[in-house]
Amino acid sequence: MDDTTPLAIDPRGCGCTECLVGEYIPAQSATREHLRLVATGRMRNNTYSDGTVTLRPPMSSEPGSDLVYEIALLAESLSGVFTADELDDTPAEAIFENLRA
Repeated sequence: MDDTTPLAIDPRGCGCTECLVGEYIPAQSATREHLRLVATGRMRNNTYSDGTVTLRPPMSSEPGSDLVYEIALLAESLSGVFTADELDDTPAEAIFENLRA
């Protein structure tokens, strides 16, 4: 994480001072990377929308393929699919806790 990474995702349409100066980011501008940072505890979820974590079989049928995590902030229409490696092997329970608003 660098100095330009926002500290939190705020609700869709937010126009607070923190969003205007780039300290936070409104949900409509958040990217898959921002969601990954929230899931791994590097950004906060300020959306008042709890997230969901769904473990799915791998997209590949190759032996040894990892489970994938489908993560969503449903009220904000923000979601992404990640591998365990992309989430720095953060346990699903911790991801869920990080997504709680």
